Amino acid sequence: MKRFLYLATLVTALFFAGCAQEFDDSKIWEEIDSIKSRVSALETVTNAYKNNLFIKSVNQIDNGYIITFSDGSQATIVNGADGKDGEDGKDGETLIESIVIGENEVTFILTNGESFSIPLYSTLSITFETADLVAMSPNSSREIGYTIKSILQDDIKVEVVSSADIKTKAVADDASGLSGTIEIQTGASIDEYSKVVVFVSNGEKVIMRSITFEEAGLVVEENATTKQATAEGGEMTLEFLSNVECEVVIPEEAQGWISVVPAARALTKQTITLKLEPNDGATRSAEVIVKSVDGNLSLTYTITQEPDLDYQLALEREALIAIYNALDGDNWTNNENWCSDKPVSEWWGVLTNGKNVTGLAIEGRVTANSSKGIFPIEAQNLQHLTYLNIVSTNLDSFADGLSFNNIEEVYFWDNVFLHLTELAPIYKGGYLKSFIVGFNDHDLYSISDAYLTPTPIPDELLDNIELQTLSLSACNLAGEIPEKLWELNNLEFLQLYNIWETNLYGAISPSISNLHNLKTLRFFNLNLSGGIPEELYTLTQLEHLSIDCCYIGGQLSSNIQNLNKLKFLNLRDCNLEGNLPEELAVLMDGDLVDCMLMSNKLTGDIPDKIKNHSKWAKIWTSVVFDNQFNLTIDDIPTPIFDTYDVYGNRIISDDIYKKNSYTIIYGFDIAVLPYLSNAVYSCHEMHRLYNTYKQYGVDVIMFDGSGYSGPGTKTDAMKEFLTDNNLPWSAIMRNPFGMTAIPYIVIVNSMGKVVYTTILANPLFDDVRAFFEEKFPNAYYTSTDYSTDGDVTTLQTATVGEGIDIVLMGDAYSDRQIADGTYEADMENLYNNLFIEEPYKSFKDLFNVYYVNVVSATEGYEYGNTALNGYFGNGTLVGGNDNAVFDYALNALTEAELDEALLIVAMNSDNYAGTCYMYYPTYTTGTYGSGPSVAYFPKGGDATTFAQLLHHEANGHGFAKLADEYSYEYMGEVSSDYVSQIQSQQRDWGWWKNVDFTDDPSAIRWSRFLSDSRYANDGLGAYEGGLT
Repeated sequence: MKRFLYLATLVTALFFAGCAQEFDDSKIWEEIDSIKSRVSALETVTNAYKNNLFIKSVNQIDNGYIITFSDGSQATIVNGADGKDGEDGKDGETLIESIVIGENEVTFILTNGESFSIPLYSTLSITFETADLVAMSPNSSREIGYTIKSILQDDIKVEVVSSADIKTKAVADDASGLSGTIEIQTGASIDEYSKVVVFVSNGEKVIMRSITFEEAGLVVEENATTKQATAEGGEMTLEFLSNVECEVVIPEEAQGWISVVPAARALTKQTITLKLEPNDGATRSAEVIVKSVDGNLSLTYTITQEPDLDYQLALEREALIAIYNALDGDNWTNNENWCSDKPVSEWWGVLTNGKNVTGLAIEGRVTANSSKGIFPIEAQNLQHLTYLNIVSTNLDSFADGLSFNNIEEVYFWDNVFLHLTELAPIYKGGYLKSFIVGFNDHDLYSISDAYLTPTPIPDELLDNIELQTLSLSACNLAGEIPEKLWELNNLEFLQLYNIWETNLYGAISPSISNLHNLKTLRFFNLNLSGGIPEELYTLTQLEHLSIDCCYIGGQLSSNIQNLNKLKFLNLRDCNLEGNLPEELAVLMDGDLVDCMLMSNKLTGDIPDKIKNHSKWAKIWTSVVFDNQFNLTIDDIPTPIFDTYDVYGNRIISDDIYKKNSYTIIYGFDIAVLPYLSNAVYSCHEMHRLYNTYKQYGVDVIMFDGSGYSGPGTKTDAMKEFLTDNNLPWSAIMRNPFGMTAIPYIVIVNSMGKVVYTTILANPLFDDVRAFFEEKFPNAYYTSTDYSTDGDVTTLQTATVGEGIDIVLMGDAYSDRQIADGTYEADMENLYNNLFIEEPYKSFKDLFNVYYVNVVSATEGYEYGNTALNGYFGNGTLVGGNDNAVFDYALNALTEAELDEALLIVAMNSDNYAGTCYMYYPTYTTGTYGSGPSVAYFPKGGDATTFAQLLHHEANGHGFAKLADEYSYEYMGEVSSDYVSQIQSQQRDWGWWKNVDFTDDPSAIRWSRFLSDSRYANDGLGAYEGGLT
């Protein structure tokens, strides 16, 4: 109707326009007649279209076309007059702007833009109700409708053929055959060759049409089937890719809060919008299924709606309180505001996003008496938790059923009850980006042995493909390195760090090349093999490469130069062989600061490019030590520094070298020096060396090469060490070498040239001393007569029984001090003081007492080289070579007698000190202080003090095996393992009879003394703190 209304309006407008003026209207009537003819032609065409007529012919004339229809009617289509722009039909009066003559039809285009088509007489066509490309699932069926247009309708036939994987047939709706369906049944597979071909004939003409197929699909992006909704509700769109029509199925129990918002079907990317009602309670979830209409395809979406905010915040508060109670929150280092009515964002260590808890940091104070804690099930309500930092707590495990699906960053440190595998609820979430677990506090190791259990790297941990940081330290890793480790291509930091065992083994896989984002790689104490693969040198982002004590073998490749961002290189103790590649100099040109290649099997000459590099003076010690390079003293660079010592005095190396005949540059690790016997020994040997040769212009500059992390600053620690040990030389904090953690010495002459270097250890210090003895041969007295060495003198023989054996000897006495009677006098003094106190005074007749001559090379401890290697440690600690003491005692006793003997060493010094060392017996058993002992203490000083030291160390510890009856508060509570050890020694050998592990006076070991009136005024009782 719309197009005919337009024509009528046009005629009327022209009519009234013609009446508007009084003039000759013949021309207007001619135009009207022309329009009528055109309208008539248009009416003829439209009637043919309505009545499904066909066009028998189209004949072109001078100004248009004559069209003849199948019923004999004709329509003349003429061109419009030229308009002002000269284009036919545009500004003229025609109603049909143009016609398009096709192979099977003629299309009429009107001036208003509308168009329609009428088939030519010979036309035969078929159309389908779906596109020519049909999506179907394997082993499925469907019907596709068709419609046929044909001028000849008496003999319509439809036949179909198909590819082998499809069965098909055509079924007509009625006898005319002009409409019907194609029935299709697919086979087990559908591919690009699946096709149905349709043949249509009308007795005069045959046409062919094909229908192709593709397999129906319904897919969604990875992890997109899990949907999270806010408590407020609203609309949620499920977006997926499909080539079939889909619908949504909502479970009955969720229909109260999920419904479908109608939406139009898209051709490829489809969406279904759900409406979610507001949630005023707990978290709720449902599984919503999107499926194709035929039911062959489906997707399952998990819809989770967050709880009401106030409801959730209350649950989170309860969860935090449960964690506090489970992990002994009262003993955390900081529990400010915890369990208070303040917002949880003000609780120490709790992180929020303004509403929900997102992070948690806890630092405890675990002790041997701490009960093990279980991370509570209430923690599952911390649904927004992404960060968890737990240090030094009593955490032992996680509640059954507890899981964390959103955790991204984890830091668990020094939780000594916690085994790595107990962290499965954390790493099974699959979203981790940072996982750091380990132990570092050695004081905690006695509390639990969880860290000693061999542990393979959990397979589920390596499923966290987004991991950027993975650090497993002191976890006693075991088994073969998993291949999945090399698939974590997002890693930037990787650390596998064993301390006690090397149970983790295997090769560094060539697949390490996948870790192209890696910046830090640290392996320590692993049992690696197969050498360093060439693929490792493709990790060009590496800044820190440490394969330390891993025995990997092989050689260093010249491709190491590719790691041009490297700042730290540590390949210590890896069994590396071959030459040092000169391409290492490329790294030295860059950012390389530390290079540790010590303790390998590297050989050959140091390449000139390396040796002549400006950084060689910094790194050479950590490269050459304990390797087999061809080096001479001329290859050693002189330490150069301009800095300030710990007392604020400026120290310039050139000035120091010129001032002295020899300058000893002496370095050590201040963090470990007080605890390592060989380090303490070397420091005191250095002191003796200094005292001997300072008169000849020898000086010492001490430096610290450690990464000290103790109390106070490194400078404070150094000053304290110098003061406690009466060390008179200067000390600097700047390390002129690259070496750390090992006592080290370089001797520089007055010309600034290195003349000697070595690593300080007990066997090697003799070489340092020999160097100065050669330079200054008459610096001190040296023994030459060893003829009396080992001679035995009997001071007393027991008159009751076989006798209890005591052997006395001295250390740091020269041959001339034995010859002039000094040694004998000191031994007599020892003997005379042994029996002046009870009960020894009353039982003196039960003892055999001997002394043995021990000739040392030097006198005292200023020059070292004593026969028993006596030394002075921190405080009152002293010691020596116990095996040498035993060997000298065998000059007086048999081995069986030595098994129960007390050996006393008088040290030729006036220092105040004393230490006793006790050993288990080899040949005897008993419950009264069994086993030999070696007691060391200086022989000089105040007579009263000397007697007290003798009675405490020798009589109390050495003979009676009694424990100290004083305590050090910083030691804390004794561990259960320590208690078991002491009780075993009490039971098996009769040691420590003056300590017990009960405060019950009636049950304590010395209870009979407490009830004996003879001791009522002697202050006996039960006091806490012994043997600590």
